[in-house]
Amino acid sequence: MRTKKLFICLLLLSIVKIIAQEWKLQYTPTAEALFDVFFIDKMKGWVVGNNGIVLRTTDSGKTWLQQESGTMVNLRSVFFVDSLNGYSVGSGGRIIKSTDGGKTWAIQSSGTNLYLSNVFFINTKIGWAVGGELFNGTILKTTDSGLIWKKMIDSTAGSFRAVHFINEKVGWVVGARSLFDNFEPHRILHTTDGGITWQNLSDFTRPGPLVDVHFLNQKSGWVSGFSPNARGILYTNNGGLTWTDIRIQRGELSWSDYYRSLAVVDSNNIWVATNDTIYRTINGGIFWNATRIQSAKGLCSIYFFDNHNGWAVGVEGSIWKYDDNIVSIHSEKRVKNKSILEDCYPNPANPIAHIKYYLEKESYINLILYNLLGQEVVTLVKEYKLPGYHETIFDGSKLPSGVYFYSIILDSNFESKKLLLIK
Repeated sequence: MRTKKLFICLLLLSIVKIIAQEWKLQYTPTAEALFDVFFIDKMKGWVVGNNGIVLRTTDSGKTWLQQESGTMVNLRSVFFVDSLNGYSVGSGGRIIKSTDGGKTWAIQSSGTNLYLSNVFFINTKIGWAVGGELFNGTILKTTDSGLIWKKMIDSTAGSFRAVHFINEKVGWVVGARSLFDNFEPHRILHTTDGGITWQNLSDFTRPGPLVDVHFLNQKSGWVSGFSPNARGILYTNNGGLTWTDIRIQRGELSWSDYYRSLAVVDSNNIWVATNDTIYRTINGGIFWNATRIQSAKGLCSIYFFDNHNGWAVGVEGSIWKYDDNIVSIHSEKRVKNKSILEDCYPNPANPIAHIKYYLEKESYINLILYNLLGQEVVTLVKEYKLPGYHETIFDGSKLPSGVYFYSIILDSNFESKKLLLIK
């Protein structure tokens, strides 16, 4: 029994090490706290932080260059409409704009001294900025690329932390009645006229401030924040009229470990960051995998351009780049847009796991399980398949516990992912 327990512990340590390698620390020229990250494509991105810090990359984060922002205030949020035009907001009502890809920045007049927490643009002309301090909140809007920012709400009923719009008319903002009382009810507001009027969708039975929001369409959306019962993620399928609690982990959640940032790629693939852990689901929140960033001392924001390219930022100038961990047993080549192999769930398997994959067109495929030595263990699928999503069930009841790779083989290309079997 002791030998089996020792084996499982060593196995868990090995898989933690493997998973942690998905996130790689990148070099940055600053030790300031970094609060937000945004990428316009796989290569071009920006990061902002304390004391007016602005970093820019054009090579996916291999090189980060510090830019002159023209301000020394703390910058909390950054958003780029395209590769040239971007905005950042922060303390003291500061708004700065760049028209040359972040190389230089100009200060805009916001008309407020309140702390601005988030900025979002739907096109080159129309954008919103939200923020607040203590019990005072504000929502600003521009329709002329920031030349004039108009107050849409000047509230004494709480502050706002994040804003998201799906078009020029329909959007949501989230926050709380107080930034300093974890048991105060949160705030969710919804507009269908661009921010002229707002509907209160807050659920006063759910305590804790909300800090991030993302909607895919008029119906489906997620918010994240702090909740003392560890249910800091909410999901709606009716535009926010009602919300479903999503429990990611058991037990209570400390204030320093709240769900502080979320990245929604599509209805299935979602990432959520806490203080030093990033959670991921590939099935809309049914199952979550946790990756603890061992060197992280405080994550502040995550951003994913797609399922394979993501970044996380935090204190002490730290930036992590996500490596999607697709490994080839026989080759370094990746499948050329012919298939998409998803993460299996649950992982670890005990002993059953579901493996999903997508085919762009009708194809003859092999789905094979390998061991750590690269030896073929079992063929899961070996036949023609129609285009679309497919699922096969892995049964490891007759296999020893260990680390395996499941690989899809198509047109002499390989795509593989890791699977941990524990019995």
